[in-house]
Amino acid sequence: MLQADWRSRRNRVRQILEDLNIDKETFCERLNASESQYYRWVRSDVDSRYSAAPSIDFMAKFCTEFGVSPTYILLGIGRKWISEIQTIEQAVEALTFNKQFVEDIAIPFISEVKKQMADIKRSVTIT
Repeated sequence: MLQADWRSRRNRVRQILEDLNIDKETFCERLNASESQYYRWVRSDVDSRYSAAPSIDFMAKFCTEFGVSPTYILLGIGRKWISEIQTIEQAVEALTFNKQFVEDIAIPFISEVKKQMADIKRSVTIT
């Protein structure tokens, strides 16, 4: 069931990249991704040779790097940009309508986003 929804998530990823004017090279550089990963994560429903769904780690990196709300990228609901929500916890609250989704996807995803945001804060503080 969740796998089938990756097409709409990929559409949201493509829309965000378009909104931010991010091309393939910039995407790969900022996410430390290969060209094949780009095609697998962004273009796979366009080109059937690439069919794997993006990992939770990728989605967390994507949201952290480009400032995208996890609820928007995963479900297409709520505000698109992290800067438009006050806390990550508010994003989790929006997901509680589906217990299985929260347990299997949202909690690990939010945990990864928090970890990456903490890493970014530490690196900014150090430099």
